[in-house]
This record gives sequence, C-alpha cells and structure tokens, in this order.
Amino acid sequence: MNDNIPNILTFDIEDWYHCAFLNIPEKAWDSCEGRIEPQLNIILSLLRKTDNKATFFTVALLARRYPHLIRRIVDEGHELAWHSYSHKMVTELSEEEFESDLNNSLDIFSSITSQKIAGFRAPYWSVTDANKTYVARLLNKYGFLYDSSIFPFKTFQYGDNKAPRHPNALSAGSGNFIREIPPSVVEYLSFRVPFSGGFYFRMLPYPFVKSCISRINHEGYPAVIYLHPYDMDPSQPRVIRGFRERTIMYSNQNGCKKKFERLLNEFRFGRMDEYAGSLTLQI
Repeated sequence: MNDNIPNILTFDIEDWYHCAFLNIPEKAWDSCEGRIEPQLNIILSLLRKTDNKATFFTVALLARRYPHLIRRIVDEGHELAWHSYSHKMVTELSEEEFESDLNNSLDIFSSITSQKIAGFRAPYWSVTDANKTYVARLLNKYGFLYDSSIFPFKTFQYGDNKAPRHPNALSAGSGNFIREIPPSVVEYLSFRVPFSGGFYFRMLPYPFVKSCISRINHEGYPAVIYLHPYDMDPSQPRVIRGFRERTIMYSNQNGCKKKFERLLNEFRFGRMDEYAGSLTLQI
C-alpha cells in the first residue's frame, strides 16, 4: 500500500434516472426503480473493509428520498457534500435559481444530519468561466470551504484544457476565495490525459490508473478520484439509446468493482473536506 500521500476518494451520489441523456422529468423520478441503495451497500462495505474514507457529493432530492442512507454515510465517518438540488447543470440556472437550490438543499441536509456541508460539485462539471464568480461568491456566503466542479480537460460535454490541474483559489470577490479542488488529470508532453473517474476509470487498464496516481503523488499532490455508484452496477436499467451515450454510461461496469477493490487495497484514501482544510492558498 502507498501511504506516502493520502489520496481523495469522491462519489457523485445520483441515480440512473438523473442522467441528462434520458430527459426523464423530475415528477417521474419517484416512480423509477431506485438502484442507489444496493450500490451504496457495496461501496460502504468495501470502504469499511479497507478502512478508507470518502466524500459523497449528493443530489438533495435523492437525500430526501433516502434519508437513512445519508445517515449511514455520516455515521460511518464519511463526508456528505452537495451535488445540486435536482441534478441540473449550473449553466441551466440563473444566479437566483442557483441560490434557491442551495438554500433548499441545505434545508434537506440539515433535516437529516448535523454534519456541516463544506463542499460542492456541479453536475457535469458545469462551473465555467461564465458562472464561476457567482458560484464561488455564493458558496463562500453560505460557509462552504471548497468547490470541485471544474474539469481540467476538454470533452464534448464539459471541461477546460486551460484550467489548473491542481488545487487553486477561486475568487469569491471582496478578497475572499473558495478552494477549487479539481479531479486529477495527468500531463504528458503538454497533453492532458484524464484517468481518475467515471468512463475513464472503467475503461483504462488498472496499471495505467495506478501509474497516474503515483505520478500525481510524485508531483506532491493527492490524486482526486471520482466515481458514481452506477459505475459498478451492471444490473441498472440500460435504457439509453445512442451509441456514444451508451458507451459512456455502461462500458465495463462488470470490471469496475474489481478495479475499485484493488484501488482501495493499494492506496490510502480520505475525505476532501479534511484535505481542503489543510490547504493554504491565496488569490
């Protein structure tokens, strides 16, 4: 096991019907078969078995539907963080709508647990140059410690090749800032390569993922891993039609759990809020 630098493990807690590829209306969600409980049972069991901790970025409406799962996450020593109210991209919201969603989400979380919510991750990494200033300002206003919403690699959906690869300060105005902690991306000869979660983690060979984590650690930083519970669930409803979208959502779900277990046994992982609290940054 590599104990030199504790890495950061994060999960985006959403269910299959939240996927933007499906366009299932919010009013129909409660009638959809939920897969999050069996998925989280596996994840929490593996974390407990390997003595690792994680951060769970959670959709507030999902927390309202499954409050017992949120209590279990907190009771087992993990961090509860915010992943939007209803899984809408920040780019789809006005500043006022974002603040309303933030308030409503905090009300839901506070009705379930007394744990302070310190972090935010936007659905689909949808914090951009156009909205990052007000997002940072509002997160700072409500006492958040950090954001983890800017993907430092450009894809057809999201991301920014010019964004910093490592933790940095995101201006919140009036001399204030929010710590920005991006998912890990490695760089080879000025080319960026994503590896640390989702489709990339499922599809890339484990030895390559392991070498990328070691490379990030050698640069002096923890690797930030991000996964979704559905990444390890080949039994979820497979209803997406388009080839590209099906590939992104469903490829190699059968092999992901074994890869995840190796990761937990070979590296040490902790919570993002604990790392963010140790960061000394300036604008």
